Amino acid sequence: MVRGKYAGFFLFIATYGAFGKPTCDITTVQLHDIDRGYIIYEQNDIRTLKPNPPLRCADITFTLSQRQQKVASWLNRRVKAVLTDGRELQASKILFQKEDLKAGYVTFQPHVGTSAYVCFDEDVASIANIECYWD
Repeated sequence: MVRGKYAGFFLFIATYGAFGKPTCDITTVQLHDIDRGYIIYEQNDIRTLKPNPPLRCADITFTLSQRQQKVASWLNRRVKAVLTDGRELQASKILFQKEDLKAGYVTFQPHVGTSAYVCFDEDVASIANIECYWD
């Protein structure tokens, strides 16, 4: 009888883990700063040429705890960069390798990394960390 209670409890925990909210981890492989040209400022007949802040991008690896299939564009709202000054930027573009993308969907296998290239907005501060939020 006691064995049955423990078996039922174990089955409940295993089922909760299988159907619970998946966890998402991002490993930053390499950061990229993309120069975006210059801006000409004109004041009192004096022209000043200043560089635009770089576009902040990175090669990353997504690792999920469960198998998931998501529309690639859905992920833009789920990935953010925390900058060195503490501000946060939402991803503006995420690109996956051709073999990972089928009809606009990306399939994530549990505990298997999926590579992507992600870009955020232009900013003078560098990226300190990249995080994902899964609903």
